[in-house]
Amino acid sequence: MANGLVLVLVGLLVRQIDHWWFSPYRRLPGSGKDRPACNDIVSIKRLQRARANDYTPACVVIGHWLEIVGLWVVGGAADNLAVWMLIALLVSIEFRCLQEVSHYAVHRSLCRTRRVGDLLANMGFQFPLALRDLTQRRVVHVRRHHPNAIIPGVDPNLEDLADAGLSPGCTKGRFILGVLFPMTPRGVYRTGRDVWQVLTSSRQRKWVLLSAAAMAVGAYLLGGPLGLAFGFLIPRILIYPELSWISLLVEHRWFDRPPDRGNRVSVEAARCQRLYHGKPVLEALAGHTLLPYGDLRHFAHSAYPMIRWNYLRAVERVIGHPQRLVPAIFFGPHSSLAYVYRSTVLGEAHDESRAQPHPL
Repeated sequence: MANGLVLVLVGLLVRQIDHWWFSPYRRLPGSGKDRPACNDIVSIKRLQRARANDYTPACVVIGHWLEIVGLWVVGGAADNLAVWMLIALLVSIEFRCLQEVSHYAVHRSLCRTRRVGDLLANMGFQFPLALRDLTQRRVVHVRRHHPNAIIPGVDPNLEDLADAGLSPGCTKGRFILGVLFPMTPRGVYRTGRDVWQVLTSSRQRKWVLLSAAAMAVGAYLLGGPLGLAFGFLIPRILIYPELSWISLLVEHRWFDRPPDRGNRVSVEAARCQRLYHGKPVLEALAGHTLLPYGDLRHFAHSAYPMIRWNYLRAVERVIGHPQRLVPAIFFGPHSSLAYVYRSTVLGEAHDESRAQPHPL
């Protein structure tokens, strides 16, 4: 078990190499004690370009996989069902983190060159989990979703929500099933169907098969049957899809009226919402589990999608917050899911403007 914990610690430390390199708080070479200025979008972009490289991003991906392997080793040594259930959740969080890291490759900001970023995202996340390659993901996410967020009939994410039963006029029962969709029989079937399509018909199916098989074999060798089940299959088929689904549900004001035309920041301020504002403990917890690598600051990302997660906090300081500030995701009358419930089941519209973005 000690070896597994060491691997987890090493993985955590390896990831810090990239975080340190891109840190907005690290001084620039030859600047003495001066730290780089991040008080406007131009300076933030300039700093990101200065730090861009094709090497340190691999540390993030390698670090997460070291942590996954370490968790398998811990589970194999413990050989306890309760431990494996916890590991299933932790591995799912690791998958969620890798999803967000690869998301920046989709926007071509993970590495200096697109080719290296795509390779790292495909081999480090897409292929081992039998997901479509980054080129296909880029078409859906960058070309179809980002310019058309929350616009009915155009945004593919709204199509996914409707397919899960989440749309205005749904019943309370359909709402509950919609929130839990990836874990329902229909959701599991869709996940399995998508995996099968990638394994059998994708252009890179050979690499997908090799990567996914290597992961399954590794989980089995280090953890036995429980390792295969709780270290790979259950996280991949049930828990990780649910975590990803919840993150999708809470990033936008899906069922509000699409914003009027305006500059990019004002449009995204009407589309997005800010979670856990003013609750630093819950914000930190969500930022390392459900909404990692800047996903908590979705407004900042939507307004400037080419900026890496390391600088989204600085972007948020420049442009302010979106119109809706949400204190929680799951519980309370002002939680994100409560807004979704009122928009779908009760058919209420929301036009609150509790905060305005900083004018540019």
